[in-house]
Amino acid sequence: MIRRRTITSYVWNSVSGNKMVILSNCIRNFFRKFELIGNSMQGENPAPDNPQEIKSAGRFDEASRKYLLDVKVTGRNILSDVGDTYNVFVPCLIKAGTTVTLITNGVESDGGNILFTMDSGEDYWYAIDKGVTKVARNINKNVIGFKNLLQKKDGLKYCLVIGDTDKYEPYTEQSMQIALNESLRGIGEYKDVLTKDGVVRRIKEVVITADTPIICMLGQYGAPETNTVLCRYHDTSLKKTGAIICGELKKIDNWAKDEESVAMTEQGIDFRLSRERLGIGSNTTPEENKVAVIKYLTDHPLHCVAELNVPTTEPLPESVQQQLQALHSENGTTHVFVDSGEVEAGINIEYKYKS
Repeated sequence: MIRRRTITSYVWNSVSGNKMVILSNCIRNFFRKFELIGNSMQGENPAPDNPQEIKSAGRFDEASRKYLLDVKVTGRNILSDVGDTYNVFVPCLIKAGTTVTLITNGVESDGGNILFTMDSGEDYWYAIDKGVTKVARNINKNVIGFKNLLQKKDGLKYCLVIGDTDKYEPYTEQSMQIALNESLRGIGEYKDVLTKDGVVRRIKEVVITADTPIICMLGQYGAPETNTVLCRYHDTSLKKTGAIICGELKKIDNWAKDEESVAMTEQGIDFRLSRERLGIGSNTTPEENKVAVIKYLTDHPLHCVAELNVPTTEPLPESVQQQLQALHSENGTTHVFVDSGEVEAGINIEYKYKS
C-alpha cells in the first residue's frame, strides 16, 4: 500500500500596525516575532504658559502603579463567547468598504444587532433577523469597535467575520496582560520595543527640577542671551543631538535662537527660559541666572522624554515571557488586538504563512 503525505510549504511573513493586525493564510504555529512598539504624543505648541502633557503607550493603573497592555489573539471569528460579552465595547478596526459577515452555527437566529461605532462617532446598527442563519453587508465607514446586542438562545452560537464567508468558525481566544513599571515611549523613529524577552528602552523620561544639577554659563561661549537664559542639564546617558520632546517647551535648535525652547546639543538637555518669566533684567551674571532658574523650577519642573545614547534592556518576569512565547497563530486567519490605553502601541509580528 502506498501512503501519500501532503507537505505544506510555508514562509515567515511579517505584519505590522497599530491597535489591531490581521494575519492571513496562517499555519497554526508560535509567533517567531512578537513586538509591541512604543509611542509618545502631546498637544501642539508646548510652552510654559501652555503645557502639553506627554502621553505614551500603556494604560496607567492607579491600584498597582503599573502601565498595562492587554493582548488578545483570536481566530477568524472575532465575536467572543467567553463570559458575559453582551453590550461590552470591543475595540476593532475595520476599513470603510469592507464586507462583514455574521453567521450562526446552523441554529436559526433569534434576532438582534451588532452595534458598530465609526471613527466619526456615529453608530451603525448591523441587524440579523429572527429565523435566518447568515447576513453579510458592506460597511461604508471606518469602524473602531462594536458591541454585541444579539439575542441569546440555547444552542445558538455566532461567528463574526471581517470578509465574506459561508463557514461558521468557533471562537478561540488567547489573552494576557503585561504590567510595566514605565510606559512604552517613542519619538519619531526612536521607540521602546517590547519583545518576548524584555523591553528595549531607547527613550528616557527626564524631569528637570530645582534639585537637578544644571549649568547656566553657556552665554560666555557665544550663545545669545538677550531675551532668554540658556541652561544645560548634563547627562551622559543621553544621545548627542538626540530626539527629545518636552511638555513645557518647544523643540528647536536653540544654541543660536534666543527663544524659550529645548534641545539636545551635547549629551544632555539645553533649555531656554525668558528673562521676563524669570524676573531678571538683561545685565545679569551666570550665577544670578542660575539662582533665578532654580527658583522658577521649584514650582515649574520641565517634563521631557529624550533619546538614550545606548539602548538598555529590561527583562520581563519569567511568567510573562512564558505567556508571550506561547502565543500562536490559528489556521487560516488570526487577529491580534492590543489595548494600550489612550496612546496606541505599534504591533510587529512574524508568523508562519502558507505559501
